[in-house]
Amino acid sequence: MCVLKNLSHGWQHVNGDNAAFCISEIVALLLLLLLPVQGLSAGWDTSRPKDVKAFETGDLPAVKRILIKDNYIERDPPLLIFALHKAISSGKVEMITYLKSRGWLEQCRKEKCYPIHLAATYGAVDVIKLLIAEEDARIRANVAKVIEYLESGRCKKK
Repeated sequence: MCVLKNLSHGWQHVNGDNAAFCISEIVALLLLLLLPVQGLSAGWDTSRPKDVKAFETGDLPAVKRILIKDNYIERDPPLLIFALHKAISSGKVEMITYLKSRGWLEQCRKEKCYPIHLAATYGAVDVIKLLIAEEDARIRANVAKVIEYLESGRCKKK
């Protein structure tokens, strides 16, 4: 641990630690304080509950207004993925088609997020169908079994 003592002629390192290590600790703490923190998706629920609700309910006109008025979501990839989760959970194909046209699905894939997995997690069968329309025939055959299972009623939606 770095301990400094304020003397009349300046700061002095007062324990046995390496002074260079002490300075690096101070620099690291200053960087943490001075660098802006990107929007955290966990706070989105409380900071903009109406926006979250628009995505959760699949309110496409409201989402379009949000993205046209203040495109803060697309500037923050973790928040974009969180918002995409909410949109997919709505099960609204029109919403996902719109977000796809804005590049959200591709951005999700770049961040190691898989929209089809999200859709399966939420039991959004129509969204799964939309997403697999983009995939090749081999993948479609396997996913068709998943859709059959989801539509059978044996899988409970969250």
